[in-house]
Amino acid sequence: MNSTEHGNALSVYSYDSLFLNRNNFNSDLEVKLLKIENSNDPDEIIYNGGLFTLNNKLYLVARTECLDEEVSNTKIYQYQDNRFVLDSFFVALNNLQDPSPFYHPDHGVAISLVKTIPDKNDRKSISKYRSIIYPLNNFSKTADQKMILAKGPYRQKGLKIFFYNGAFLVTARNRFESEINDIKKVKSSNHLSLVSKVEDINPKFIKNILKKPDTTIKNFFAADEWGNVTDCMLELEDGKIAFMGHIAKYVGNEKYYSIIAGILDPQTLVASEVSMILTAKDILKIYPDLPPKRNDLYNVVYPRSIGFCFDQDKLFLIGSCGLEDRYSIIFKLNWPFSVGPKQNHASNQMFNYSADLIQKIFSD
Repeated sequence: MNSTEHGNALSVYSYDSLFLNRNNFNSDLEVKLLKIENSNDPDEIIYNGGLFTLNNKLYLVARTECLDEEVSNTKIYQYQDNRFVLDSFFVALNNLQDPSPFYHPDHGVAISLVKTIPDKNDRKSISKYRSIIYPLNNFSKTADQKMILAKGPYRQKGLKIFFYNGAFLVTARNRFESEINDIKKVKSSNHLSLVSKVEDINPKFIKNILKKPDTTIKNFFAADEWGNVTDCMLELEDGKIAFMGHIAKYVGNEKYYSIIAGILDPQTLVASEVSMILTAKDILKIYPDLPPKRNDLYNVVYPRSIGFCFDQDKLFLIGSCGLEDRYSIIFKLNWPFSVGPKQNHASNQMFNYSADLIQKIFSD
């Protein structure tokens, strides 16, 4: 095993030795850390969040929580002067995790989240959770009541939504964890289906697609790997989907998450052009003093949003990810796929970043 020591944290496993069936390309990678001003509570940290644009402004919707707690809030920040600041138009919503923004034709921006229920005997822990879909307006200070567009079953998360051909792609996953001779093992399968409207998503629908073999996304995880294929999506010119997701495995009892990207055919559910694009080690090479939220998350980097930018006829992939507290991590690399994104497609517009904005972020 190739490893390096970083203070008192866990060792970093080299991705040259890990996930041997993955190609890696990131020689053109640029990474930028943007400070998040969380003025309400200095002890609260940012765990992860997704980017989107609205009215020519860049926003970050992020999960926040205290260091040793799982009970989270979700807040919305606006990009200003090379940092993200709390947007005064929005309010924080309690007991919500893992926000994933997507386009909705009736609401503009909607967000897939995980609703958590704190343990009555231990307020730092979670007793139950489920996926839930909110319109962005739920976060507005002027919202009279909170609208719930859809719910998933309890004990299931990782629900992702994408507006596609006038309907909605819905992706969900099964995850099974076991421990044999003190070694942890996890398996997962990813599933995709189509609904005409978000309101058709309910616990029965999710349970049904998780049972059906013909909804399983193919050509993916090895026996000892798990993850989520479609953490975030864009539609391509040929009608297929560019996705960014995560792949994970245990090495001993150490957990490793890396970011992958590829192309998914919604008709055949076959993934192609899959490559690893970012690991925690890549970020730590650039920012070696960056501490993790917890030592057990030292080798974990998690995708939050995928977007694109045209700059002087050159196309870039723009992504955001979660690794460290109080920073939003944004990365940029040459477009890795053989087909480009649909530039004027409604569901892509909130992830189509201007060249001026991206130049400013990476030059400041």
